Amino acid sequence: MDFRKNLKLIPSSSAVVTPFADVVIQAAFLVVLVAAISSKATFEVRIPRAVTSDIAHEDSITVVITGEDIFYLNGRVVTDEELRSFIRRSGDRRRPLVIKADRRASVGRIVEVWNLARNLGLERVEFATDQGD
Repeated sequence: MDFRKNLKLIPSSSAVVTPFADVVIQAAFLVVLVAAISSKATFEVRIPRAVTSDIAHEDSITVVITGEDIFYLNGRVVTDEELRSFIRRSGDRRRPLVIKADRRASVGRIVEVWNLARNLGLERVEFATDQGD
């Protein structure tokens, strides 16, 4: 008995949908990848409040320490060694170093920056604060 005579080939819709689904998934992956690569790194630093404060100097070196204890200098992440070499190259020892630390930053990291500045001969180390209401 030959059963193949009675078989009819019916076009399958899954043969058309599968390549289309692959293309859609790859396009979505590409969009997510491009968005992740092109997004700017932003961070929020919530500095402590103080009763009094002075106006910051425009020519100061500002080091930002985030709540995750990451150093930022001029808007980019730096290591301890990069920070050390930048301060060393800055030249003017009277130029103040302003430490802008998040409330959640560890005291140890803040003291590291302070000691680094003092060891390199900077005369002034200041802390950025918000003036209290």
